Amino acid sequence: MHALSRFLPALLIGLLIQTVGASESPPDSANAGSKAAAAAPERPEESLMPSMPARVVIKVMGKPDSVKPVKGREGKAEVWLYSRQVSDRVDYVQLSVPIMGAVPSGNGTARRAVTGEKLETRAEHHITTEVIELLMFNGAFVTQKVSRAESVKIY
Repeated sequence: MHALSRFLPALLIGLLIQTVGASESPPDSANAGSKAAAAAPERPEESLMPSMPARVVIKVMGKPDSVKPVKGREGKAEVWLYSRQVSDRVDYVQLSVPIMGAVPSGNGTARRAVTGEKLETRAEHHITTEVIELLMFNGAFVTQKVSRAESVKIY
């Protein structure tokens, strides 16, 4: 049992070094000319693995937009926040706007009523933002959460 307790940490360290080495290795020559190998991954957070050191996470994701400390008893915990705009589109919408006017009534007075309509074109600006939260504990990646929010402005 004592030999197993020494072997397991060595195996885990070996796997970690292999993972870090694989993520830092240059692309092989067969893929060097392809656009896919040259371009940054569209969703870099998908390549993160538990226990990945902070320096490797920064290499993959870049520096976080903000860092929130989290209270913990066992060590230093932080949430790294990344925000990116996923989509930006403008939709043009036609609306029928009622035209109100005074309409004479039978008793000599007037009342307000819809007398017509006019068409107005408005622009709806839709922006979708994605927020990626990474939980880091003692300088290593633990897990992530991805959420989306859409904002709409009408002009």
